[in-house]
Amino acid sequence: MGVCFFIFLVLFAIIFPPVAVLMIAGCGPDFLINIILTLLGYFPGHLHAFYLIGVYYYRKDQRRHGIYLPRDAPGIFSRKVQSGGWRY
Repeated sequence: MGVCFFIFLVLFAIIFPPVAVLMIAGCGPDFLINIILTLLGYFPGHLHAFYLIGVYYYRKDQRRHGIYLPRDAPGIFSRKVQSGGWRY
């Protein structure tokens, strides 16, 4: 998951936020929350999608450098996003 994936992820988040959340977090509570936020207003869906993308890439970078973050990010239910894509 390099630069091309990140660019496509941001483009999907701009066009239709639930697709980006599905790609990064899978089908789970975060995906359903994003669908509801997008239906309630397009802007809240964007905020949630970009928040998930930001946390995912921040934690991925931290784990790559050997830094383990002991606490979960608030409001995120996906283990994949919480771990930055790494397996436990």
